[in-house]
Amino acid sequence: MYRLRAGTIELPRIYVAESAADAKVCIAHGIPFIRKTKSMTDRDIICYALLPSLRKKFPDVKWNKVLGINKYKNIYVKTPPDTTDVVTGGEVQNGDEYADYSEDERTFTGGKEDDWYERPLDKYVGDVSSSVNIEQLQDLNLLPAFLDDIVNNITKNVYGQKVWCEGYTKKLGAVLGNFDQDYEKGNLIILDISGSIPRGVSSTMLTLLPTLRERCNADCIVTGSKSIWIPRGKDVEPQLIRNKIGYGNESRDFVHILNEHVFHKKWGNIIVFGDEDRPVKFRETEDYEGYEYGSSDRHLIKYMDSVDWSDTSVEKLWSYHTRRDRTPGYAKWVEELFDYKVPNTYNHEWCEIMEM
Repeated sequence: MYRLRAGTIELPRIYVAESAADAKVCIAHGIPFIRKTKSMTDRDIICYALLPSLRKKFPDVKWNKVLGINKYKNIYVKTPPDTTDVVTGGEVQNGDEYADYSEDERTFTGGKEDDWYERPLDKYVGDVSSSVNIEQLQDLNLLPAFLDDIVNNITKNVYGQKVWCEGYTKKLGAVLGNFDQDYEKGNLIILDISGSIPRGVSSTMLTLLPTLRERCNADCIVTGSKSIWIPRGKDVEPQLIRNKIGYGNESRDFVHILNEHVFHKKWGNIIVFGDEDRPVKFRETEDYEGYEYGSSDRHLIKYMDSVDWSDTSVEKLWSYHTRRDRTPGYAKWVEELFDYKVPNTYNHEWCEIMEM
């Protein structure tokens, strides 16, 4: 028998009984418990316990699919009848080990397990969202898998670019020195939340964006009716972004952001979430042949043709398209700028776990 715990997340006091003997100990002391079956894991129990909070934080995520917890209709907590007495706390012996219980627990004598109430675990736990943050959920591997996949791959790039500016020290007989931060390549996230992106996908990605930016040490462009630049280290509330961006598509802000913040830099990874919409199209007429950034932005044509991109570099492109293995529209400039030579990883399955 042991108390159910989920990392640093505070859960109501519930014990897990692995045998009939454990259940008898819980009954003797009036301690709420779960009867664990052979097929049940602690992760299953924790997933069910946190399900109300997960649904509240990310209402558009198909959590049963993400967590793979369809094998039980529910998990139930056994709670004692009302004829109980409050005790002052102590330890419950379990073989050679002891399980702590505190003064908010109860004793019950003379009862049987059949007399106890069964309550669904999610109802028993209730809403614990005030004590659960996204970082805790990621540490417990309870967030969509694609988020961890990105973070793990990007992290390798982020920390792989640092180099020693001092080496072996003979006097101390050790390799000492400082990391030279100038060699670290940046990462960039581009998120399209325009009206063509399903609302469930855009709202979920906006909620996940602060965590993704922090874990990837990334700058960010969010685009819609307007495009905004969010440098690394700057916190912006997701709802404020939604209120400011709108649901259209634009090109003017996006191009100016590229010129001011993206061009003339060395990038490790550019990660793009979006669909076919793009600010770039090829236009060929009698008086012009080249790339046009929006039909209403005629003045940008000459501007883009005059940009010197020779000192810009990108090591890796990550294409998260909403429908197919294709580069999202707002990343096409990467392909065209570097003549399709930048390695590109495609994924369209990431949004299948979100309500469309």
